[in-house]
Amino acid sequence: MLFQGFKQHPACCIHATATMGLDYWQLNSSVQKEKDIPMVMKWHPPPTSWIKINFDGSLMNSQAFIGYVIRNCDGHVLLANSNNIGENSINAVESVALRDGLATAIERGWDHSMKY
Repeated sequence: MLFQGFKQHPACCIHATATMGLDYWQLNSSVQKEKDIPMVMKWHPPPTSWIKINFDGSLMNSQAFIGYVIRNCDGHVLLANSNNIGENSINAVESVALRDGLATAIERGWDHSMKY
């Protein structure tokens, strides 16, 4: 056999291939597969007379989206909003989501706020 200018005996090629295949199989069979552990997330209310702003941003197909939810200490939604903000980096998207949530709270006079 000829590969990149080097002649190899077919038996050497078969041996090398079998050895690599065995190594691959042994490495992959010894790796413990992680079980899908469901992540449970629970919303926790803010202290009495406070509001809580939960915000997030995401990117999809070169478009950036933000959203935020403002709740009171009883968990009632006071306001929720989402927007497409065009192309942006994920750091910018998260920052804009926080900024818009805070701006909305300030505009409405909600000055005791927790941001998450």
